[in-house]
Amino acid sequence: MNYTTCELQTADKSTTKAICFSPEKTKPLRRAMENKSPVKLTKYEYNERYRNIVIKNTTSVTEVSHPVDFARAESLSTAVSTISNIKTTSPHELVSLKATVKHLSGTKIVNMDKGSLKKCSCILQDTTGTIEAVFWEEWVGIVENEKTYMFTNFRVKKNNYTNDVYVNTAKDGFEVKECDPFQQLLPDVQPSIADIATKQATVSIIGVKKLTKYNTCSACGKKMEGSGKTVKGESCKLKQRISPEGTSWYARLYLQNRDTKEKFYLTAFNQELIKLLEENDEELMPEQDEETITDFLLDIDNVEIRYNIADGKLLEVVSNLDI
Repeated sequence: MNYTTCELQTADKSTTKAICFSPEKTKPLRRAMENKSPVKLTKYEYNERYRNIVIKNTTSVTEVSHPVDFARAESLSTAVSTISNIKTTSPHELVSLKATVKHLSGTKIVNMDKGSLKKCSCILQDTTGTIEAVFWEEWVGIVENEKTYMFTNFRVKKNNYTNDVYVNTAKDGFEVKECDPFQQLLPDVQPSIADIATKQATVSIIGVKKLTKYNTCSACGKKMEGSGKTVKGESCKLKQRISPEGTSWYARLYLQNRDTKEKFYLTAFNQELIKLLEENDEELMPEQDEETITDFLLDIDNVEIRYNIADGKLLEVVSNLDI
């Protein structure tokens, strides 16, 4: 999803956050900012919950030549938010926050489609509550446990499975500066729903109960419906030809915990299967048959994973990085 965020000055000292989903409307907004000229917005939406303006394709953005009834602010300083406020902030917004670092994780390698990325996470705590923070790439290792920092330009995110709100290092403009600790007593760190439902373990694959091939839609990414040469996307209903690039796999795996010897089933989808095979330097290819992939999976020993206890779904294949 492509979008642009900005702040709109609506009075002498009043601002409103806006999110623009139309690339066409970004141009007049940017031009008005560069020319320091006011704009008029019509046919926009206002999100009452997050208190922000939503600019759509049908929104009209026009520069106005007549003066408005308030003076233009030379700069809009970014207000420091609190964790309780961030949890009601619209996803994708940028926020600044003073917080103390708790439960800092080790560095992990996350295998993505375009390569591997370094990642670590922690719990941030202020006087109003706690929130998870995720640090990527150059920001890994920049903070320490029990120290307090001023964070500028965290990106607000939402976990699609649990609906938990968390913050992420933004690709541009993110800054960290150590500052004085809080003088007030901070609340206890509470685990999130995701933390409660997620477990991490080192496992071996000892059985494959089911391995199924299916086709995914090139437009919506969902499973394809129908049979024959032409099928359609489950969500978007777009009819299209079957292509090898759209082949995906689904597996029901039987695993054993290395430490507790507990045996259990997990469901793994295509992206996680790719990462599992990469642990043994193998690839998941469209032309492979069920027997070949099953043999690859049964060769996997002592791989560290994260999984959801409630629904038995493999969430992530974790590789630890010793630095």
